[in-house]
Amino acid sequence: MHAPAGPNTPQCPPPDKMYTAVENAVFLNKDLQILLRVSPGLQAAPWGRESRHRPQPHSNTGVISADDSPPKIIPLNYYDGNLLMKTMLCRAMFVFDSALNPEKLRSGLCTLAEKEGWEKIGARLRCRWNGQLEYHIPSKFTALQPAIMFSQERYAMDMKNHPIASQIPVPGPAEQPSVIADSEAFRSLLNHQNAPKTVREYVGADIPQVALHVVAFSDATVISISWPHTFADGMGMMGLIQAWTLVLEDPEARVPPPHEIESNPLKTLRQNPTEPYKWLDRQMSNWQKLKYACRRLPGYLLHPRVNRVVCVPSSFIASLREEALKDIRNLQSPTAPFVSENDVLFAWWARLVFSHTPRNLNQTLNLFTTVSRRGALSKDLLPPDAIYLSNAIGVVQTLMTKKDLLKEPLGYAAYRIRQTILGDNTREQIEAQEALSANSILGLPSLLGDSSMEALLSTSMIKGNMYDLNFSCAARKDKLSDPNSAIKPYYIQPFLSVGAYDLLTLVVRVAASLPGLFWYFSTGIDSKRKSVTGLSRLETLVESPLRLRRGNECATGGSSRESSFRAYNMSPAQGGHYWVVFTEVNSVDIWWESPGPSG
Repeated sequence: MHAPAGPNTPQCPPPDKMYTAVENAVFLNKDLQILLRVSPGLQAAPWGRESRHRPQPHSNTGVISADDSPPKIIPLNYYDGNLLMKTMLCRAMFVFDSALNPEKLRSGLCTLAEKEGWEKIGARLRCRWNGQLEYHIPSKFTALQPAIMFSQERYAMDMKNHPIASQIPVPGPAEQPSVIADSEAFRSLLNHQNAPKTVREYVGADIPQVALHVVAFSDATVISISWPHTFADGMGMMGLIQAWTLVLEDPEARVPPPHEIESNPLKTLRQNPTEPYKWLDRQMSNWQKLKYACRRLPGYLLHPRVNRVVCVPSSFIASLREEALKDIRNLQSPTAPFVSENDVLFAWWARLVFSHTPRNLNQTLNLFTTVSRRGALSKDLLPPDAIYLSNAIGVVQTLMTKKDLLKEPLGYAAYRIRQTILGDNTREQIEAQEALSANSILGLPSLLGDSSMEALLSTSMIKGNMYDLNFSCAARKDKLSDPNSAIKPYYIQPFLSVGAYDLLTLVVRVAASLPGLFWYFSTGIDSKRKSVTGLSRLETLVESPLRLRRGNECATGGSSRESSFRAYNMSPAQGGHYWVVFTEVNSVDIWWESPGPSG
C-alpha cells in the first residue's frame, strides 16, 4: 500500500516552463540562434518564489537569495556548455536490498552542497543573450531555494509486491547470456512526475542541478539521481556520490573540495596543438554529415524504441578475451598483446549488430568509444588529488570495414579498438582534436567516416567502482540486522536522454557487476529495423526466460526476442555478472555489478 507523504515531506514542484524571450532565443547554440520557446510574460518560479525573482530580459542575475544578496555567477566552460551537452539529461538508479532513511539521504546531500567547493550542486542554470550558459549560485540555500531537488515515495510493502520494482533484475548464478528485462519499465521509479525532462527546463527556473528521488519499501530502497550533462560526466558524478557517502558517515567531516568551479583548467587544450590530428584525411565534410543525418532521420522518426537488459556471465567474457588474445598473437604477433574486457565486449556486440545489416562488406563502420581524459591530463591540468566535477570526456573513433569486423577473427576488431584508444587518447592528440573542434562551425568534435557508414557507441563505467559505494550510514536502524555490515547497491541502471546523439545510433551500454557478471544495457530501434538494434541477432544466441526480481521467481514472458542465446556453452559464473544494457543510439556502457541481495 502506498503511504502518503507527510506534511514535512519535501515535494518536487513543477518546473517553470515559461522562460523569457532572451533566455530561449539562443539556448542551444549562438551560431544556430534556435528559438526554443518565446513566452509573452513571466510566471512565478517553482519552490514558491515570487515572479519578481525571475530573471528579466537583460538581467545578469536571475537568482536572488532569501536575504536579497546577489548570487555568484560563473560561466560554463565549453566542455560543459557545448551543443551536445545541452541536449543530454543523465539519470542513474541505484537499488539496495536494505531499507534506507530518505531524510538522511536528503540531509547528507544538502550538507555536501553547503561544504566548501561543492556549492555547484545547488547552482541554477541561466542562458545569456549570446547563448552562453552560466551558473547562478545562491549565497545561501534555504527551504525556498534548496540545494537539491528532492522527492520521495514510501510504500508499506516489500519490493517483491510492487508491480514495477519487483521486475528489477537480481544478480545470481548464470550459465549463459540472457535477456532479462526491459529497462524502460523502470523509468517511473526514476523521479517525480514534475521533474525536468530536458536540460532546457532547467534554464530560467529555480531548479538546482542535482535531483534526488527515493522510493522506499519495507525491505529495500531505490535511489535515483538526475543531473543535466552540462553539470558533470559520469566520473565527476561518481566523485560526488563518493563524497556524499563520506558526509553520511560524518556530516562534520571535511570533504576534499573538487577543482574550483571558477577555474577552467581545460581552456588551453584548444590553443596550441603540438601535432596534427592523425585522422585528418578521414574527416567527413559538412555535406557528408548532412547526408548521413538525412539517411538516419527516417528510421529514428518512424521506428519505436526497444530497451533490454542482458546479463552476460563473466566466464563467457573471459573465454572471449582469451580467444581474442590468441587471435592477436596469430595476426599481429606483438610481444605482449593486450585487450580489455571492454574492447572484447564492444567487438562482440558490434558483430551482433552489424551481422544483420545489408551485406555490403566494404561499408565503413565507425566504432565510437567514449573515454575519460582525466588520466591523459593528470600531469598538469587535472591532478588526480581533486575531483573534477565537470565534463572531461572525449570520443575515440575506430574505423574499419564490415569485412574487417565480420570476416576477420574477433581479436582483430578488439585489438583495433584498443590501439585506437591508446593512440588517440594522448595529450597531443587531444589537443589536435580540440583545435579542430574549435574551428568547426558548431564547435563540435570531428566526425570520421563517410555518409553511408554505420556507427556504434560504447561507454564504460567499470573504473568508477560504483558497486563499492557503501550507504550503511543511511540505513534505517529499526531495519538493520547487522550494524557493521556494508550496504551496497546490487543493481545500477543508467538512463540517458540523448537528444542530438539520436542520429548516431547509440547501441550498447555495459555495466559490470560482481566478479562474474556483466549487465548489458541497450536501447535499440524497433526489432523490424534489424540493421540497428542487433536484438534480433540475439535470438540465435540467447535462450532464457525473463527473470523477475526476487531471484528464485521466474516468469516466461514476452516474445522470443527476449529469449534466446543458444550458441555459447558456458560454465556457471563465479559470483558475478556483467549487465549489458542495450539502448538505441548505438551505445555501450560497462558497469561492475555487486553481489546480489542477501535475503
